[in-house]
This record gives sequence, C-alpha cells and structure tokens, in this order.
Amino acid sequence: MSKMRDESVKCPDCNESMVFVVWDSLNADLSPAAKEQLLDGTLFSVTCAKCQKKSQVHYPLLYHDMKNKLMIQLALSDEDAEVFKEITSSKGDDPAASIIESMKDYKYRLVFDSDDLREKAMIFSHGFDDRVIEIMKLLASLVFEDKHPGSTVTTAFFYDKPEYMIQMFIKGGGIAEHTSIMSMYDDFKNQYQAMIEEKSKNRIVIDREWAESVMSNIS
Repeated sequence: MSKMRDESVKCPDCNESMVFVVWDSLNADLSPAAKEQLLDGTLFSVTCAKCQKKSQVHYPLLYHDMKNKLMIQLALSDEDAEVFKEITSSKGDDPAASIIESMKDYKYRLVFDSDDLREKAMIFSHGFDDRVIEIMKLLASLVFEDKHPGSTVTTAFFYDKPEYMIQMFIKGGGIAEHTSIMSMYDDFKNQYQAMIEEKSKNRIVIDREWAESVMSNIS
C-alpha cells in the first residue's frame, strides 16, 4: 500500500508556508498518478503560491512496483540505509525473513538521491535491467571523454523521451546526449549476463562504482 501525509514546508525564497504531500511509501500499481509524478520529476517539487518559485523537498521514500517485482529505498541518512539493508538481508527467525522469502523474486535497490530513484523507476518501467544501463552509462561517459580530451562527465542519466538515451552532464556546464549506444543493450546484456549476475549477488546499490567493478573484469 501507499502511505502519504501532508506536511508544512516553507518557501526558501519568500518563507511562505505551503502544504506538501510527503510519500513515506509509494506503491506504483495502487497510486499510478503519483508514479507518473515521480517519472516526470514533479513528485519532490513544489511551487510557491506567493512568489511562484519552484523548490525541491527532500525526504526518504520506499518505492514499490508490484508489476516489475521491485522495491527501491531512497535513503537520506545512514540510518535509513542500514534499516533497508538489514530488512533485505533478514534470515532465520527474524520477523522480516518470512516476508523477504515470500518476495524472493523481487529486486531490491538502495539509492541516495531523488533523481536516482526517478531513474531506477523509469528504467524498470520500460522493462530494462538497471545493471546493464549503468554499464551503458559508464561506456557512454568514457566514449565522450575520449572524444573530448579535457572534458569530464560528472554524472549520466537514462532518459526515455523523446527516445531512449543516455544524457551526460559535463563538468563546467553543458549536456551531451548519446542515443546510439542504446542499440547495444541486448547484445551487451546477452554477452555479459553471467558476469553481471555474479557481480551483483547480494548487491542492492547498483551505481557507477558497481559498473566500474564489472568493466574491470571484462577489459
């Protein structure tokens, strides 16, 4: 189920009080409108009625996608992260163990930023494997840096509009898009599936660092 509550927040520009909906947990199947807000980037955004300034409200959230058998915890503190890690690794007589066992086909992910939560939800909603996408992002970044000496990709994201692409943010400003690399998705997944599975056992944080560890074994 989804769990939400109203919370009072202040506009960082004019200090006007606003009511904002905080989702402690969001079930994508039961709350499709909220899922769409997450995917379009507005779930954590609020617009002040007085000065019209937009701002972001940051809070932890548990995302549950029953259709794709997925749970993602957005953790904003070490405590949030540790609780999720303990729950997903529960065994034996632990009360959570039976629940985890009944959901053994689920994929569990831990992220630390709302943009990463949005990206993971988007990836799985389109039927992609986030592990393969993380490797695609790393490859796209390395290719860009190789073609543009002196440039550094600070972060890269998967986007689905207007087409599937890897969007890269460049240090010092600028954005680059890579669309052709997505055509490699199926070939790469099939060729390196065994390695990807091996390197992701018991891993709930799938990010660039993880992708680099995979590539170090391939190259």
